[in-house]
Amino acid sequence: MSKVEVFLDLSVERGFPPKVVCLAIGNASNAATAALLLQQADTIEQFAQHPEAGFLLIRPDPAADGPEL
Repeated sequence: MSKVEVFLDLSVERGFPPKVVCLAIGNASNAATAALLLQQADTIEQFAQHPEAGFLLIRPDPAADGPEL
C-alpha cells in the first residue's frame, strides 16, 4: 500500500500482481489513514480476492465530513 503514484505506473507497465491500493487522501494523519482503511476493509478484501483486479482507488467520502461552508 502506498500513497506514491509510481506504483500505479509499475502496475500498468508490468501488469499484476502486484495489486495496488491507491489512497487519494493527500497529507492525511495516520489516524485518518487508519480510519479510511478500516471503513473500506470489505472493499479491500474483495479487491484482494479478485483474480483480475490490479488497482483500487480509495478516497474519503466527502459527505461523511458534513457540509462545506
